[in-house]
Amino acid sequence: MLLAWIEIGAPSAERLHKAAKAARRVAIFTHAEMWQLRKEAATKAIHKIEGIEVWRFEPKFLDAWSRRWSATRSSS
Repeated sequence: MLLAWIEIGAPSAERLHKAAKAARRVAIFTHAEMWQLRKEAATKAIHKIEGIEVWRFEPKFLDAWSRRWSATRSSS
C-alpha cells in the first residue's frame, strides 16, 4: 500500500477512487472551485471520500507564483 497519493489539478472521480483504494493518504492540490470537485465526485462512488484532503489555491496566487517562477528560470 502507498503511503500517499497526491493529485494536482481537478482529478476525475474514478482517479480519486483508485487513489483512495491504493494509498493511506490522498491529497488534492487544486485551483478548481469546490463545487466543481463536488460535482465530479458525485458521478461515481469514491472509496473513503471523507478522508481525502483538498488544498485549494486561489488563481491570483498561482498567477503570481507562475510569474515569479518564470522570472527565476529566465534569469538562470
